[in-house]
Amino acid sequence: MSPRWLSGHFLVAGRNLLDPNFFRTVVLILEHNEQGALGLVVNRPTALEINTVLAQVEDLPQVEGSVFLGGPVQPGAMFLLHNVSQLDSPGEEVCPGVFAASHVNVFRQVFQAVASGYENVRYRVCGGYAGWAPNQLESELARADWLTLPASAEMVFDSDPYELWELAYEKAAQQYRLLPHLKGNPQWN
Repeated sequence: MSPRWLSGHFLVAGRNLLDPNFFRTVVLILEHNEQGALGLVVNRPTALEINTVLAQVEDLPQVEGSVFLGGPVQPGAMFLLHNVSQLDSPGEEVCPGVFAASHVNVFRQVFQAVASGYENVRYRVCGGYAGWAPNQLESELARADWLTLPASAEMVFDSDPYELWELAYEKAAQQYRLLPHLKGNPQWN
């Protein structure tokens, strides 16, 4: 049974969810309440480089990495997921060790930390977001379009986003199993 509000959880696309916007995606839910839900896809890097997309921002240090496709809504809206809690205003803590922000000053502070060699800075820049109207996500969950899983910083910043869906799907599916997964031939029992 999933919690009523899924802020700080992953939505893991079910095997039968064929919508090209969400096929085999893992969505980090930033906000979920009676007004709807907002999340970011965390496993779809694009060919766009962060430095190219954010070139118009003054005094922004150069950083390596791809912009992730956060979702189909407002692809020009930029979001930053990061793990730097020491900032003046790090943004909203989504789950332990993961902060979400869209303010350019937070981008600047995080990228300055990266450029200055600050240890263990992890981040994802996402363009666009995924959004659901009131009760829309609940309907999709009832149809089994999505599995849910508590989010973790380790998975948000996974070094191989292309394998994240398989990992998250397996973890989420374990929660829904009625019987334990048996290894070997069931006829041997």
